[in-house]
Formats: sequence, C-alpha cells, structure tokens
Amino acid sequence: MPPAWKAGEGAGLVARGFAMGCADVVPGVSGGTIAFITGIYERFIEALRSLSPAFVFLLLRGRVRESVRAFLRMHWSTLVPML
Repeated sequence: MPPAWKAGEGAGLVARGFAMGCADVVPGVSGGTIAFITGIYERFIEALRSLSPAFVFLLLRGRVRESVRAFLRMHWSTLVPML
C-alpha cells in the first residue's frame, strides 16, 4: 500500500526532487546522494519499485477493476511531487 501523505509533505518532496535534479547536473554529484542526505532515499526507491506496466496488460485483457487497483497501488504520492 502506498504511503499516505502527511500535511505539508508535498512541498518538501518537491524541494527534494528539485535538489536531486540540480545535483544530477553537477559532474560527480548524484541525485541519489541528495536523496540519501535528505532522508528520502529508501522511500524513493520503494516508490520506483512500485512502478509496473501490469495495469496496462490487465486493461488490455479487459480486467478494468484489477487494472485500476494495480495503478492505484503505485506510490504516486511520492513520485508526482518529486517529478
């Protein structure tokens, strides 16, 4: 189950995502390092692991409800603000 949002957390994730993107531009610095330093590395990796094309395959097979459930299981509350 995706982690729930806490009040005011979205802005913090946006800022961390921005910092990760800026770090990727600097040679020798990794966005993953910034994620680790800011304390969201494990949450970010777990959110990336939740991404799966399974919902598309279910949808193509006509299993709409299962497809929606698979789509909603992805950790969008972490990924979208960091995008």
